Amino acid sequence: MYAVPLEEAWELFGGFLSGPRSAAILVASCGALPDAARTALDSSFQRLGWGACTYLAWPRDLDDPTALFMAVEGLDPSVLVIADGQMARLCEEAFRQKPPFLKAFRLNCRDCCAFQDFAALLDSPEHKQRAWAALKTLPKRQ
Repeated sequence: MYAVPLEEAWELFGGFLSGPRSAAILVASCGALPDAARTALDSSFQRLGWGACTYLAWPRDLDDPTALFMAVEGLDPSVLVIADGQMARLCEEAFRQKPPFLKAFRLNCRDCCAFQDFAALLDSPEHKQRAWAALKTLPKRQ
């Protein structure tokens, strides 16, 4: 029941995806996240008990909320992290819900956390703490 949509999502959107094929965490961004941001997210979710993340690097020029909806729903993550403002806008159109920034919320029955620019938050210790505090509002894996 879950394997077919997952495989279809990887077939259709595999060029935009990296990381484990069936990770519980999906990090979505417009364009690829820098390595430092990916390392920080993987490390954070390891500490929260979730393991490594799958990354969706949505093409900046692909303004298609229906396709994004298909990708996210096909991958069916337990947790969705929206890594930048452009992706937040696209998710708002796809899911018809405005994502709040820097705190946990629910989107289509999944836990989420959204950032205006996650990568930029890694520029200073103070901003890193804000990013970590926001990620900690997500549930820990049991």
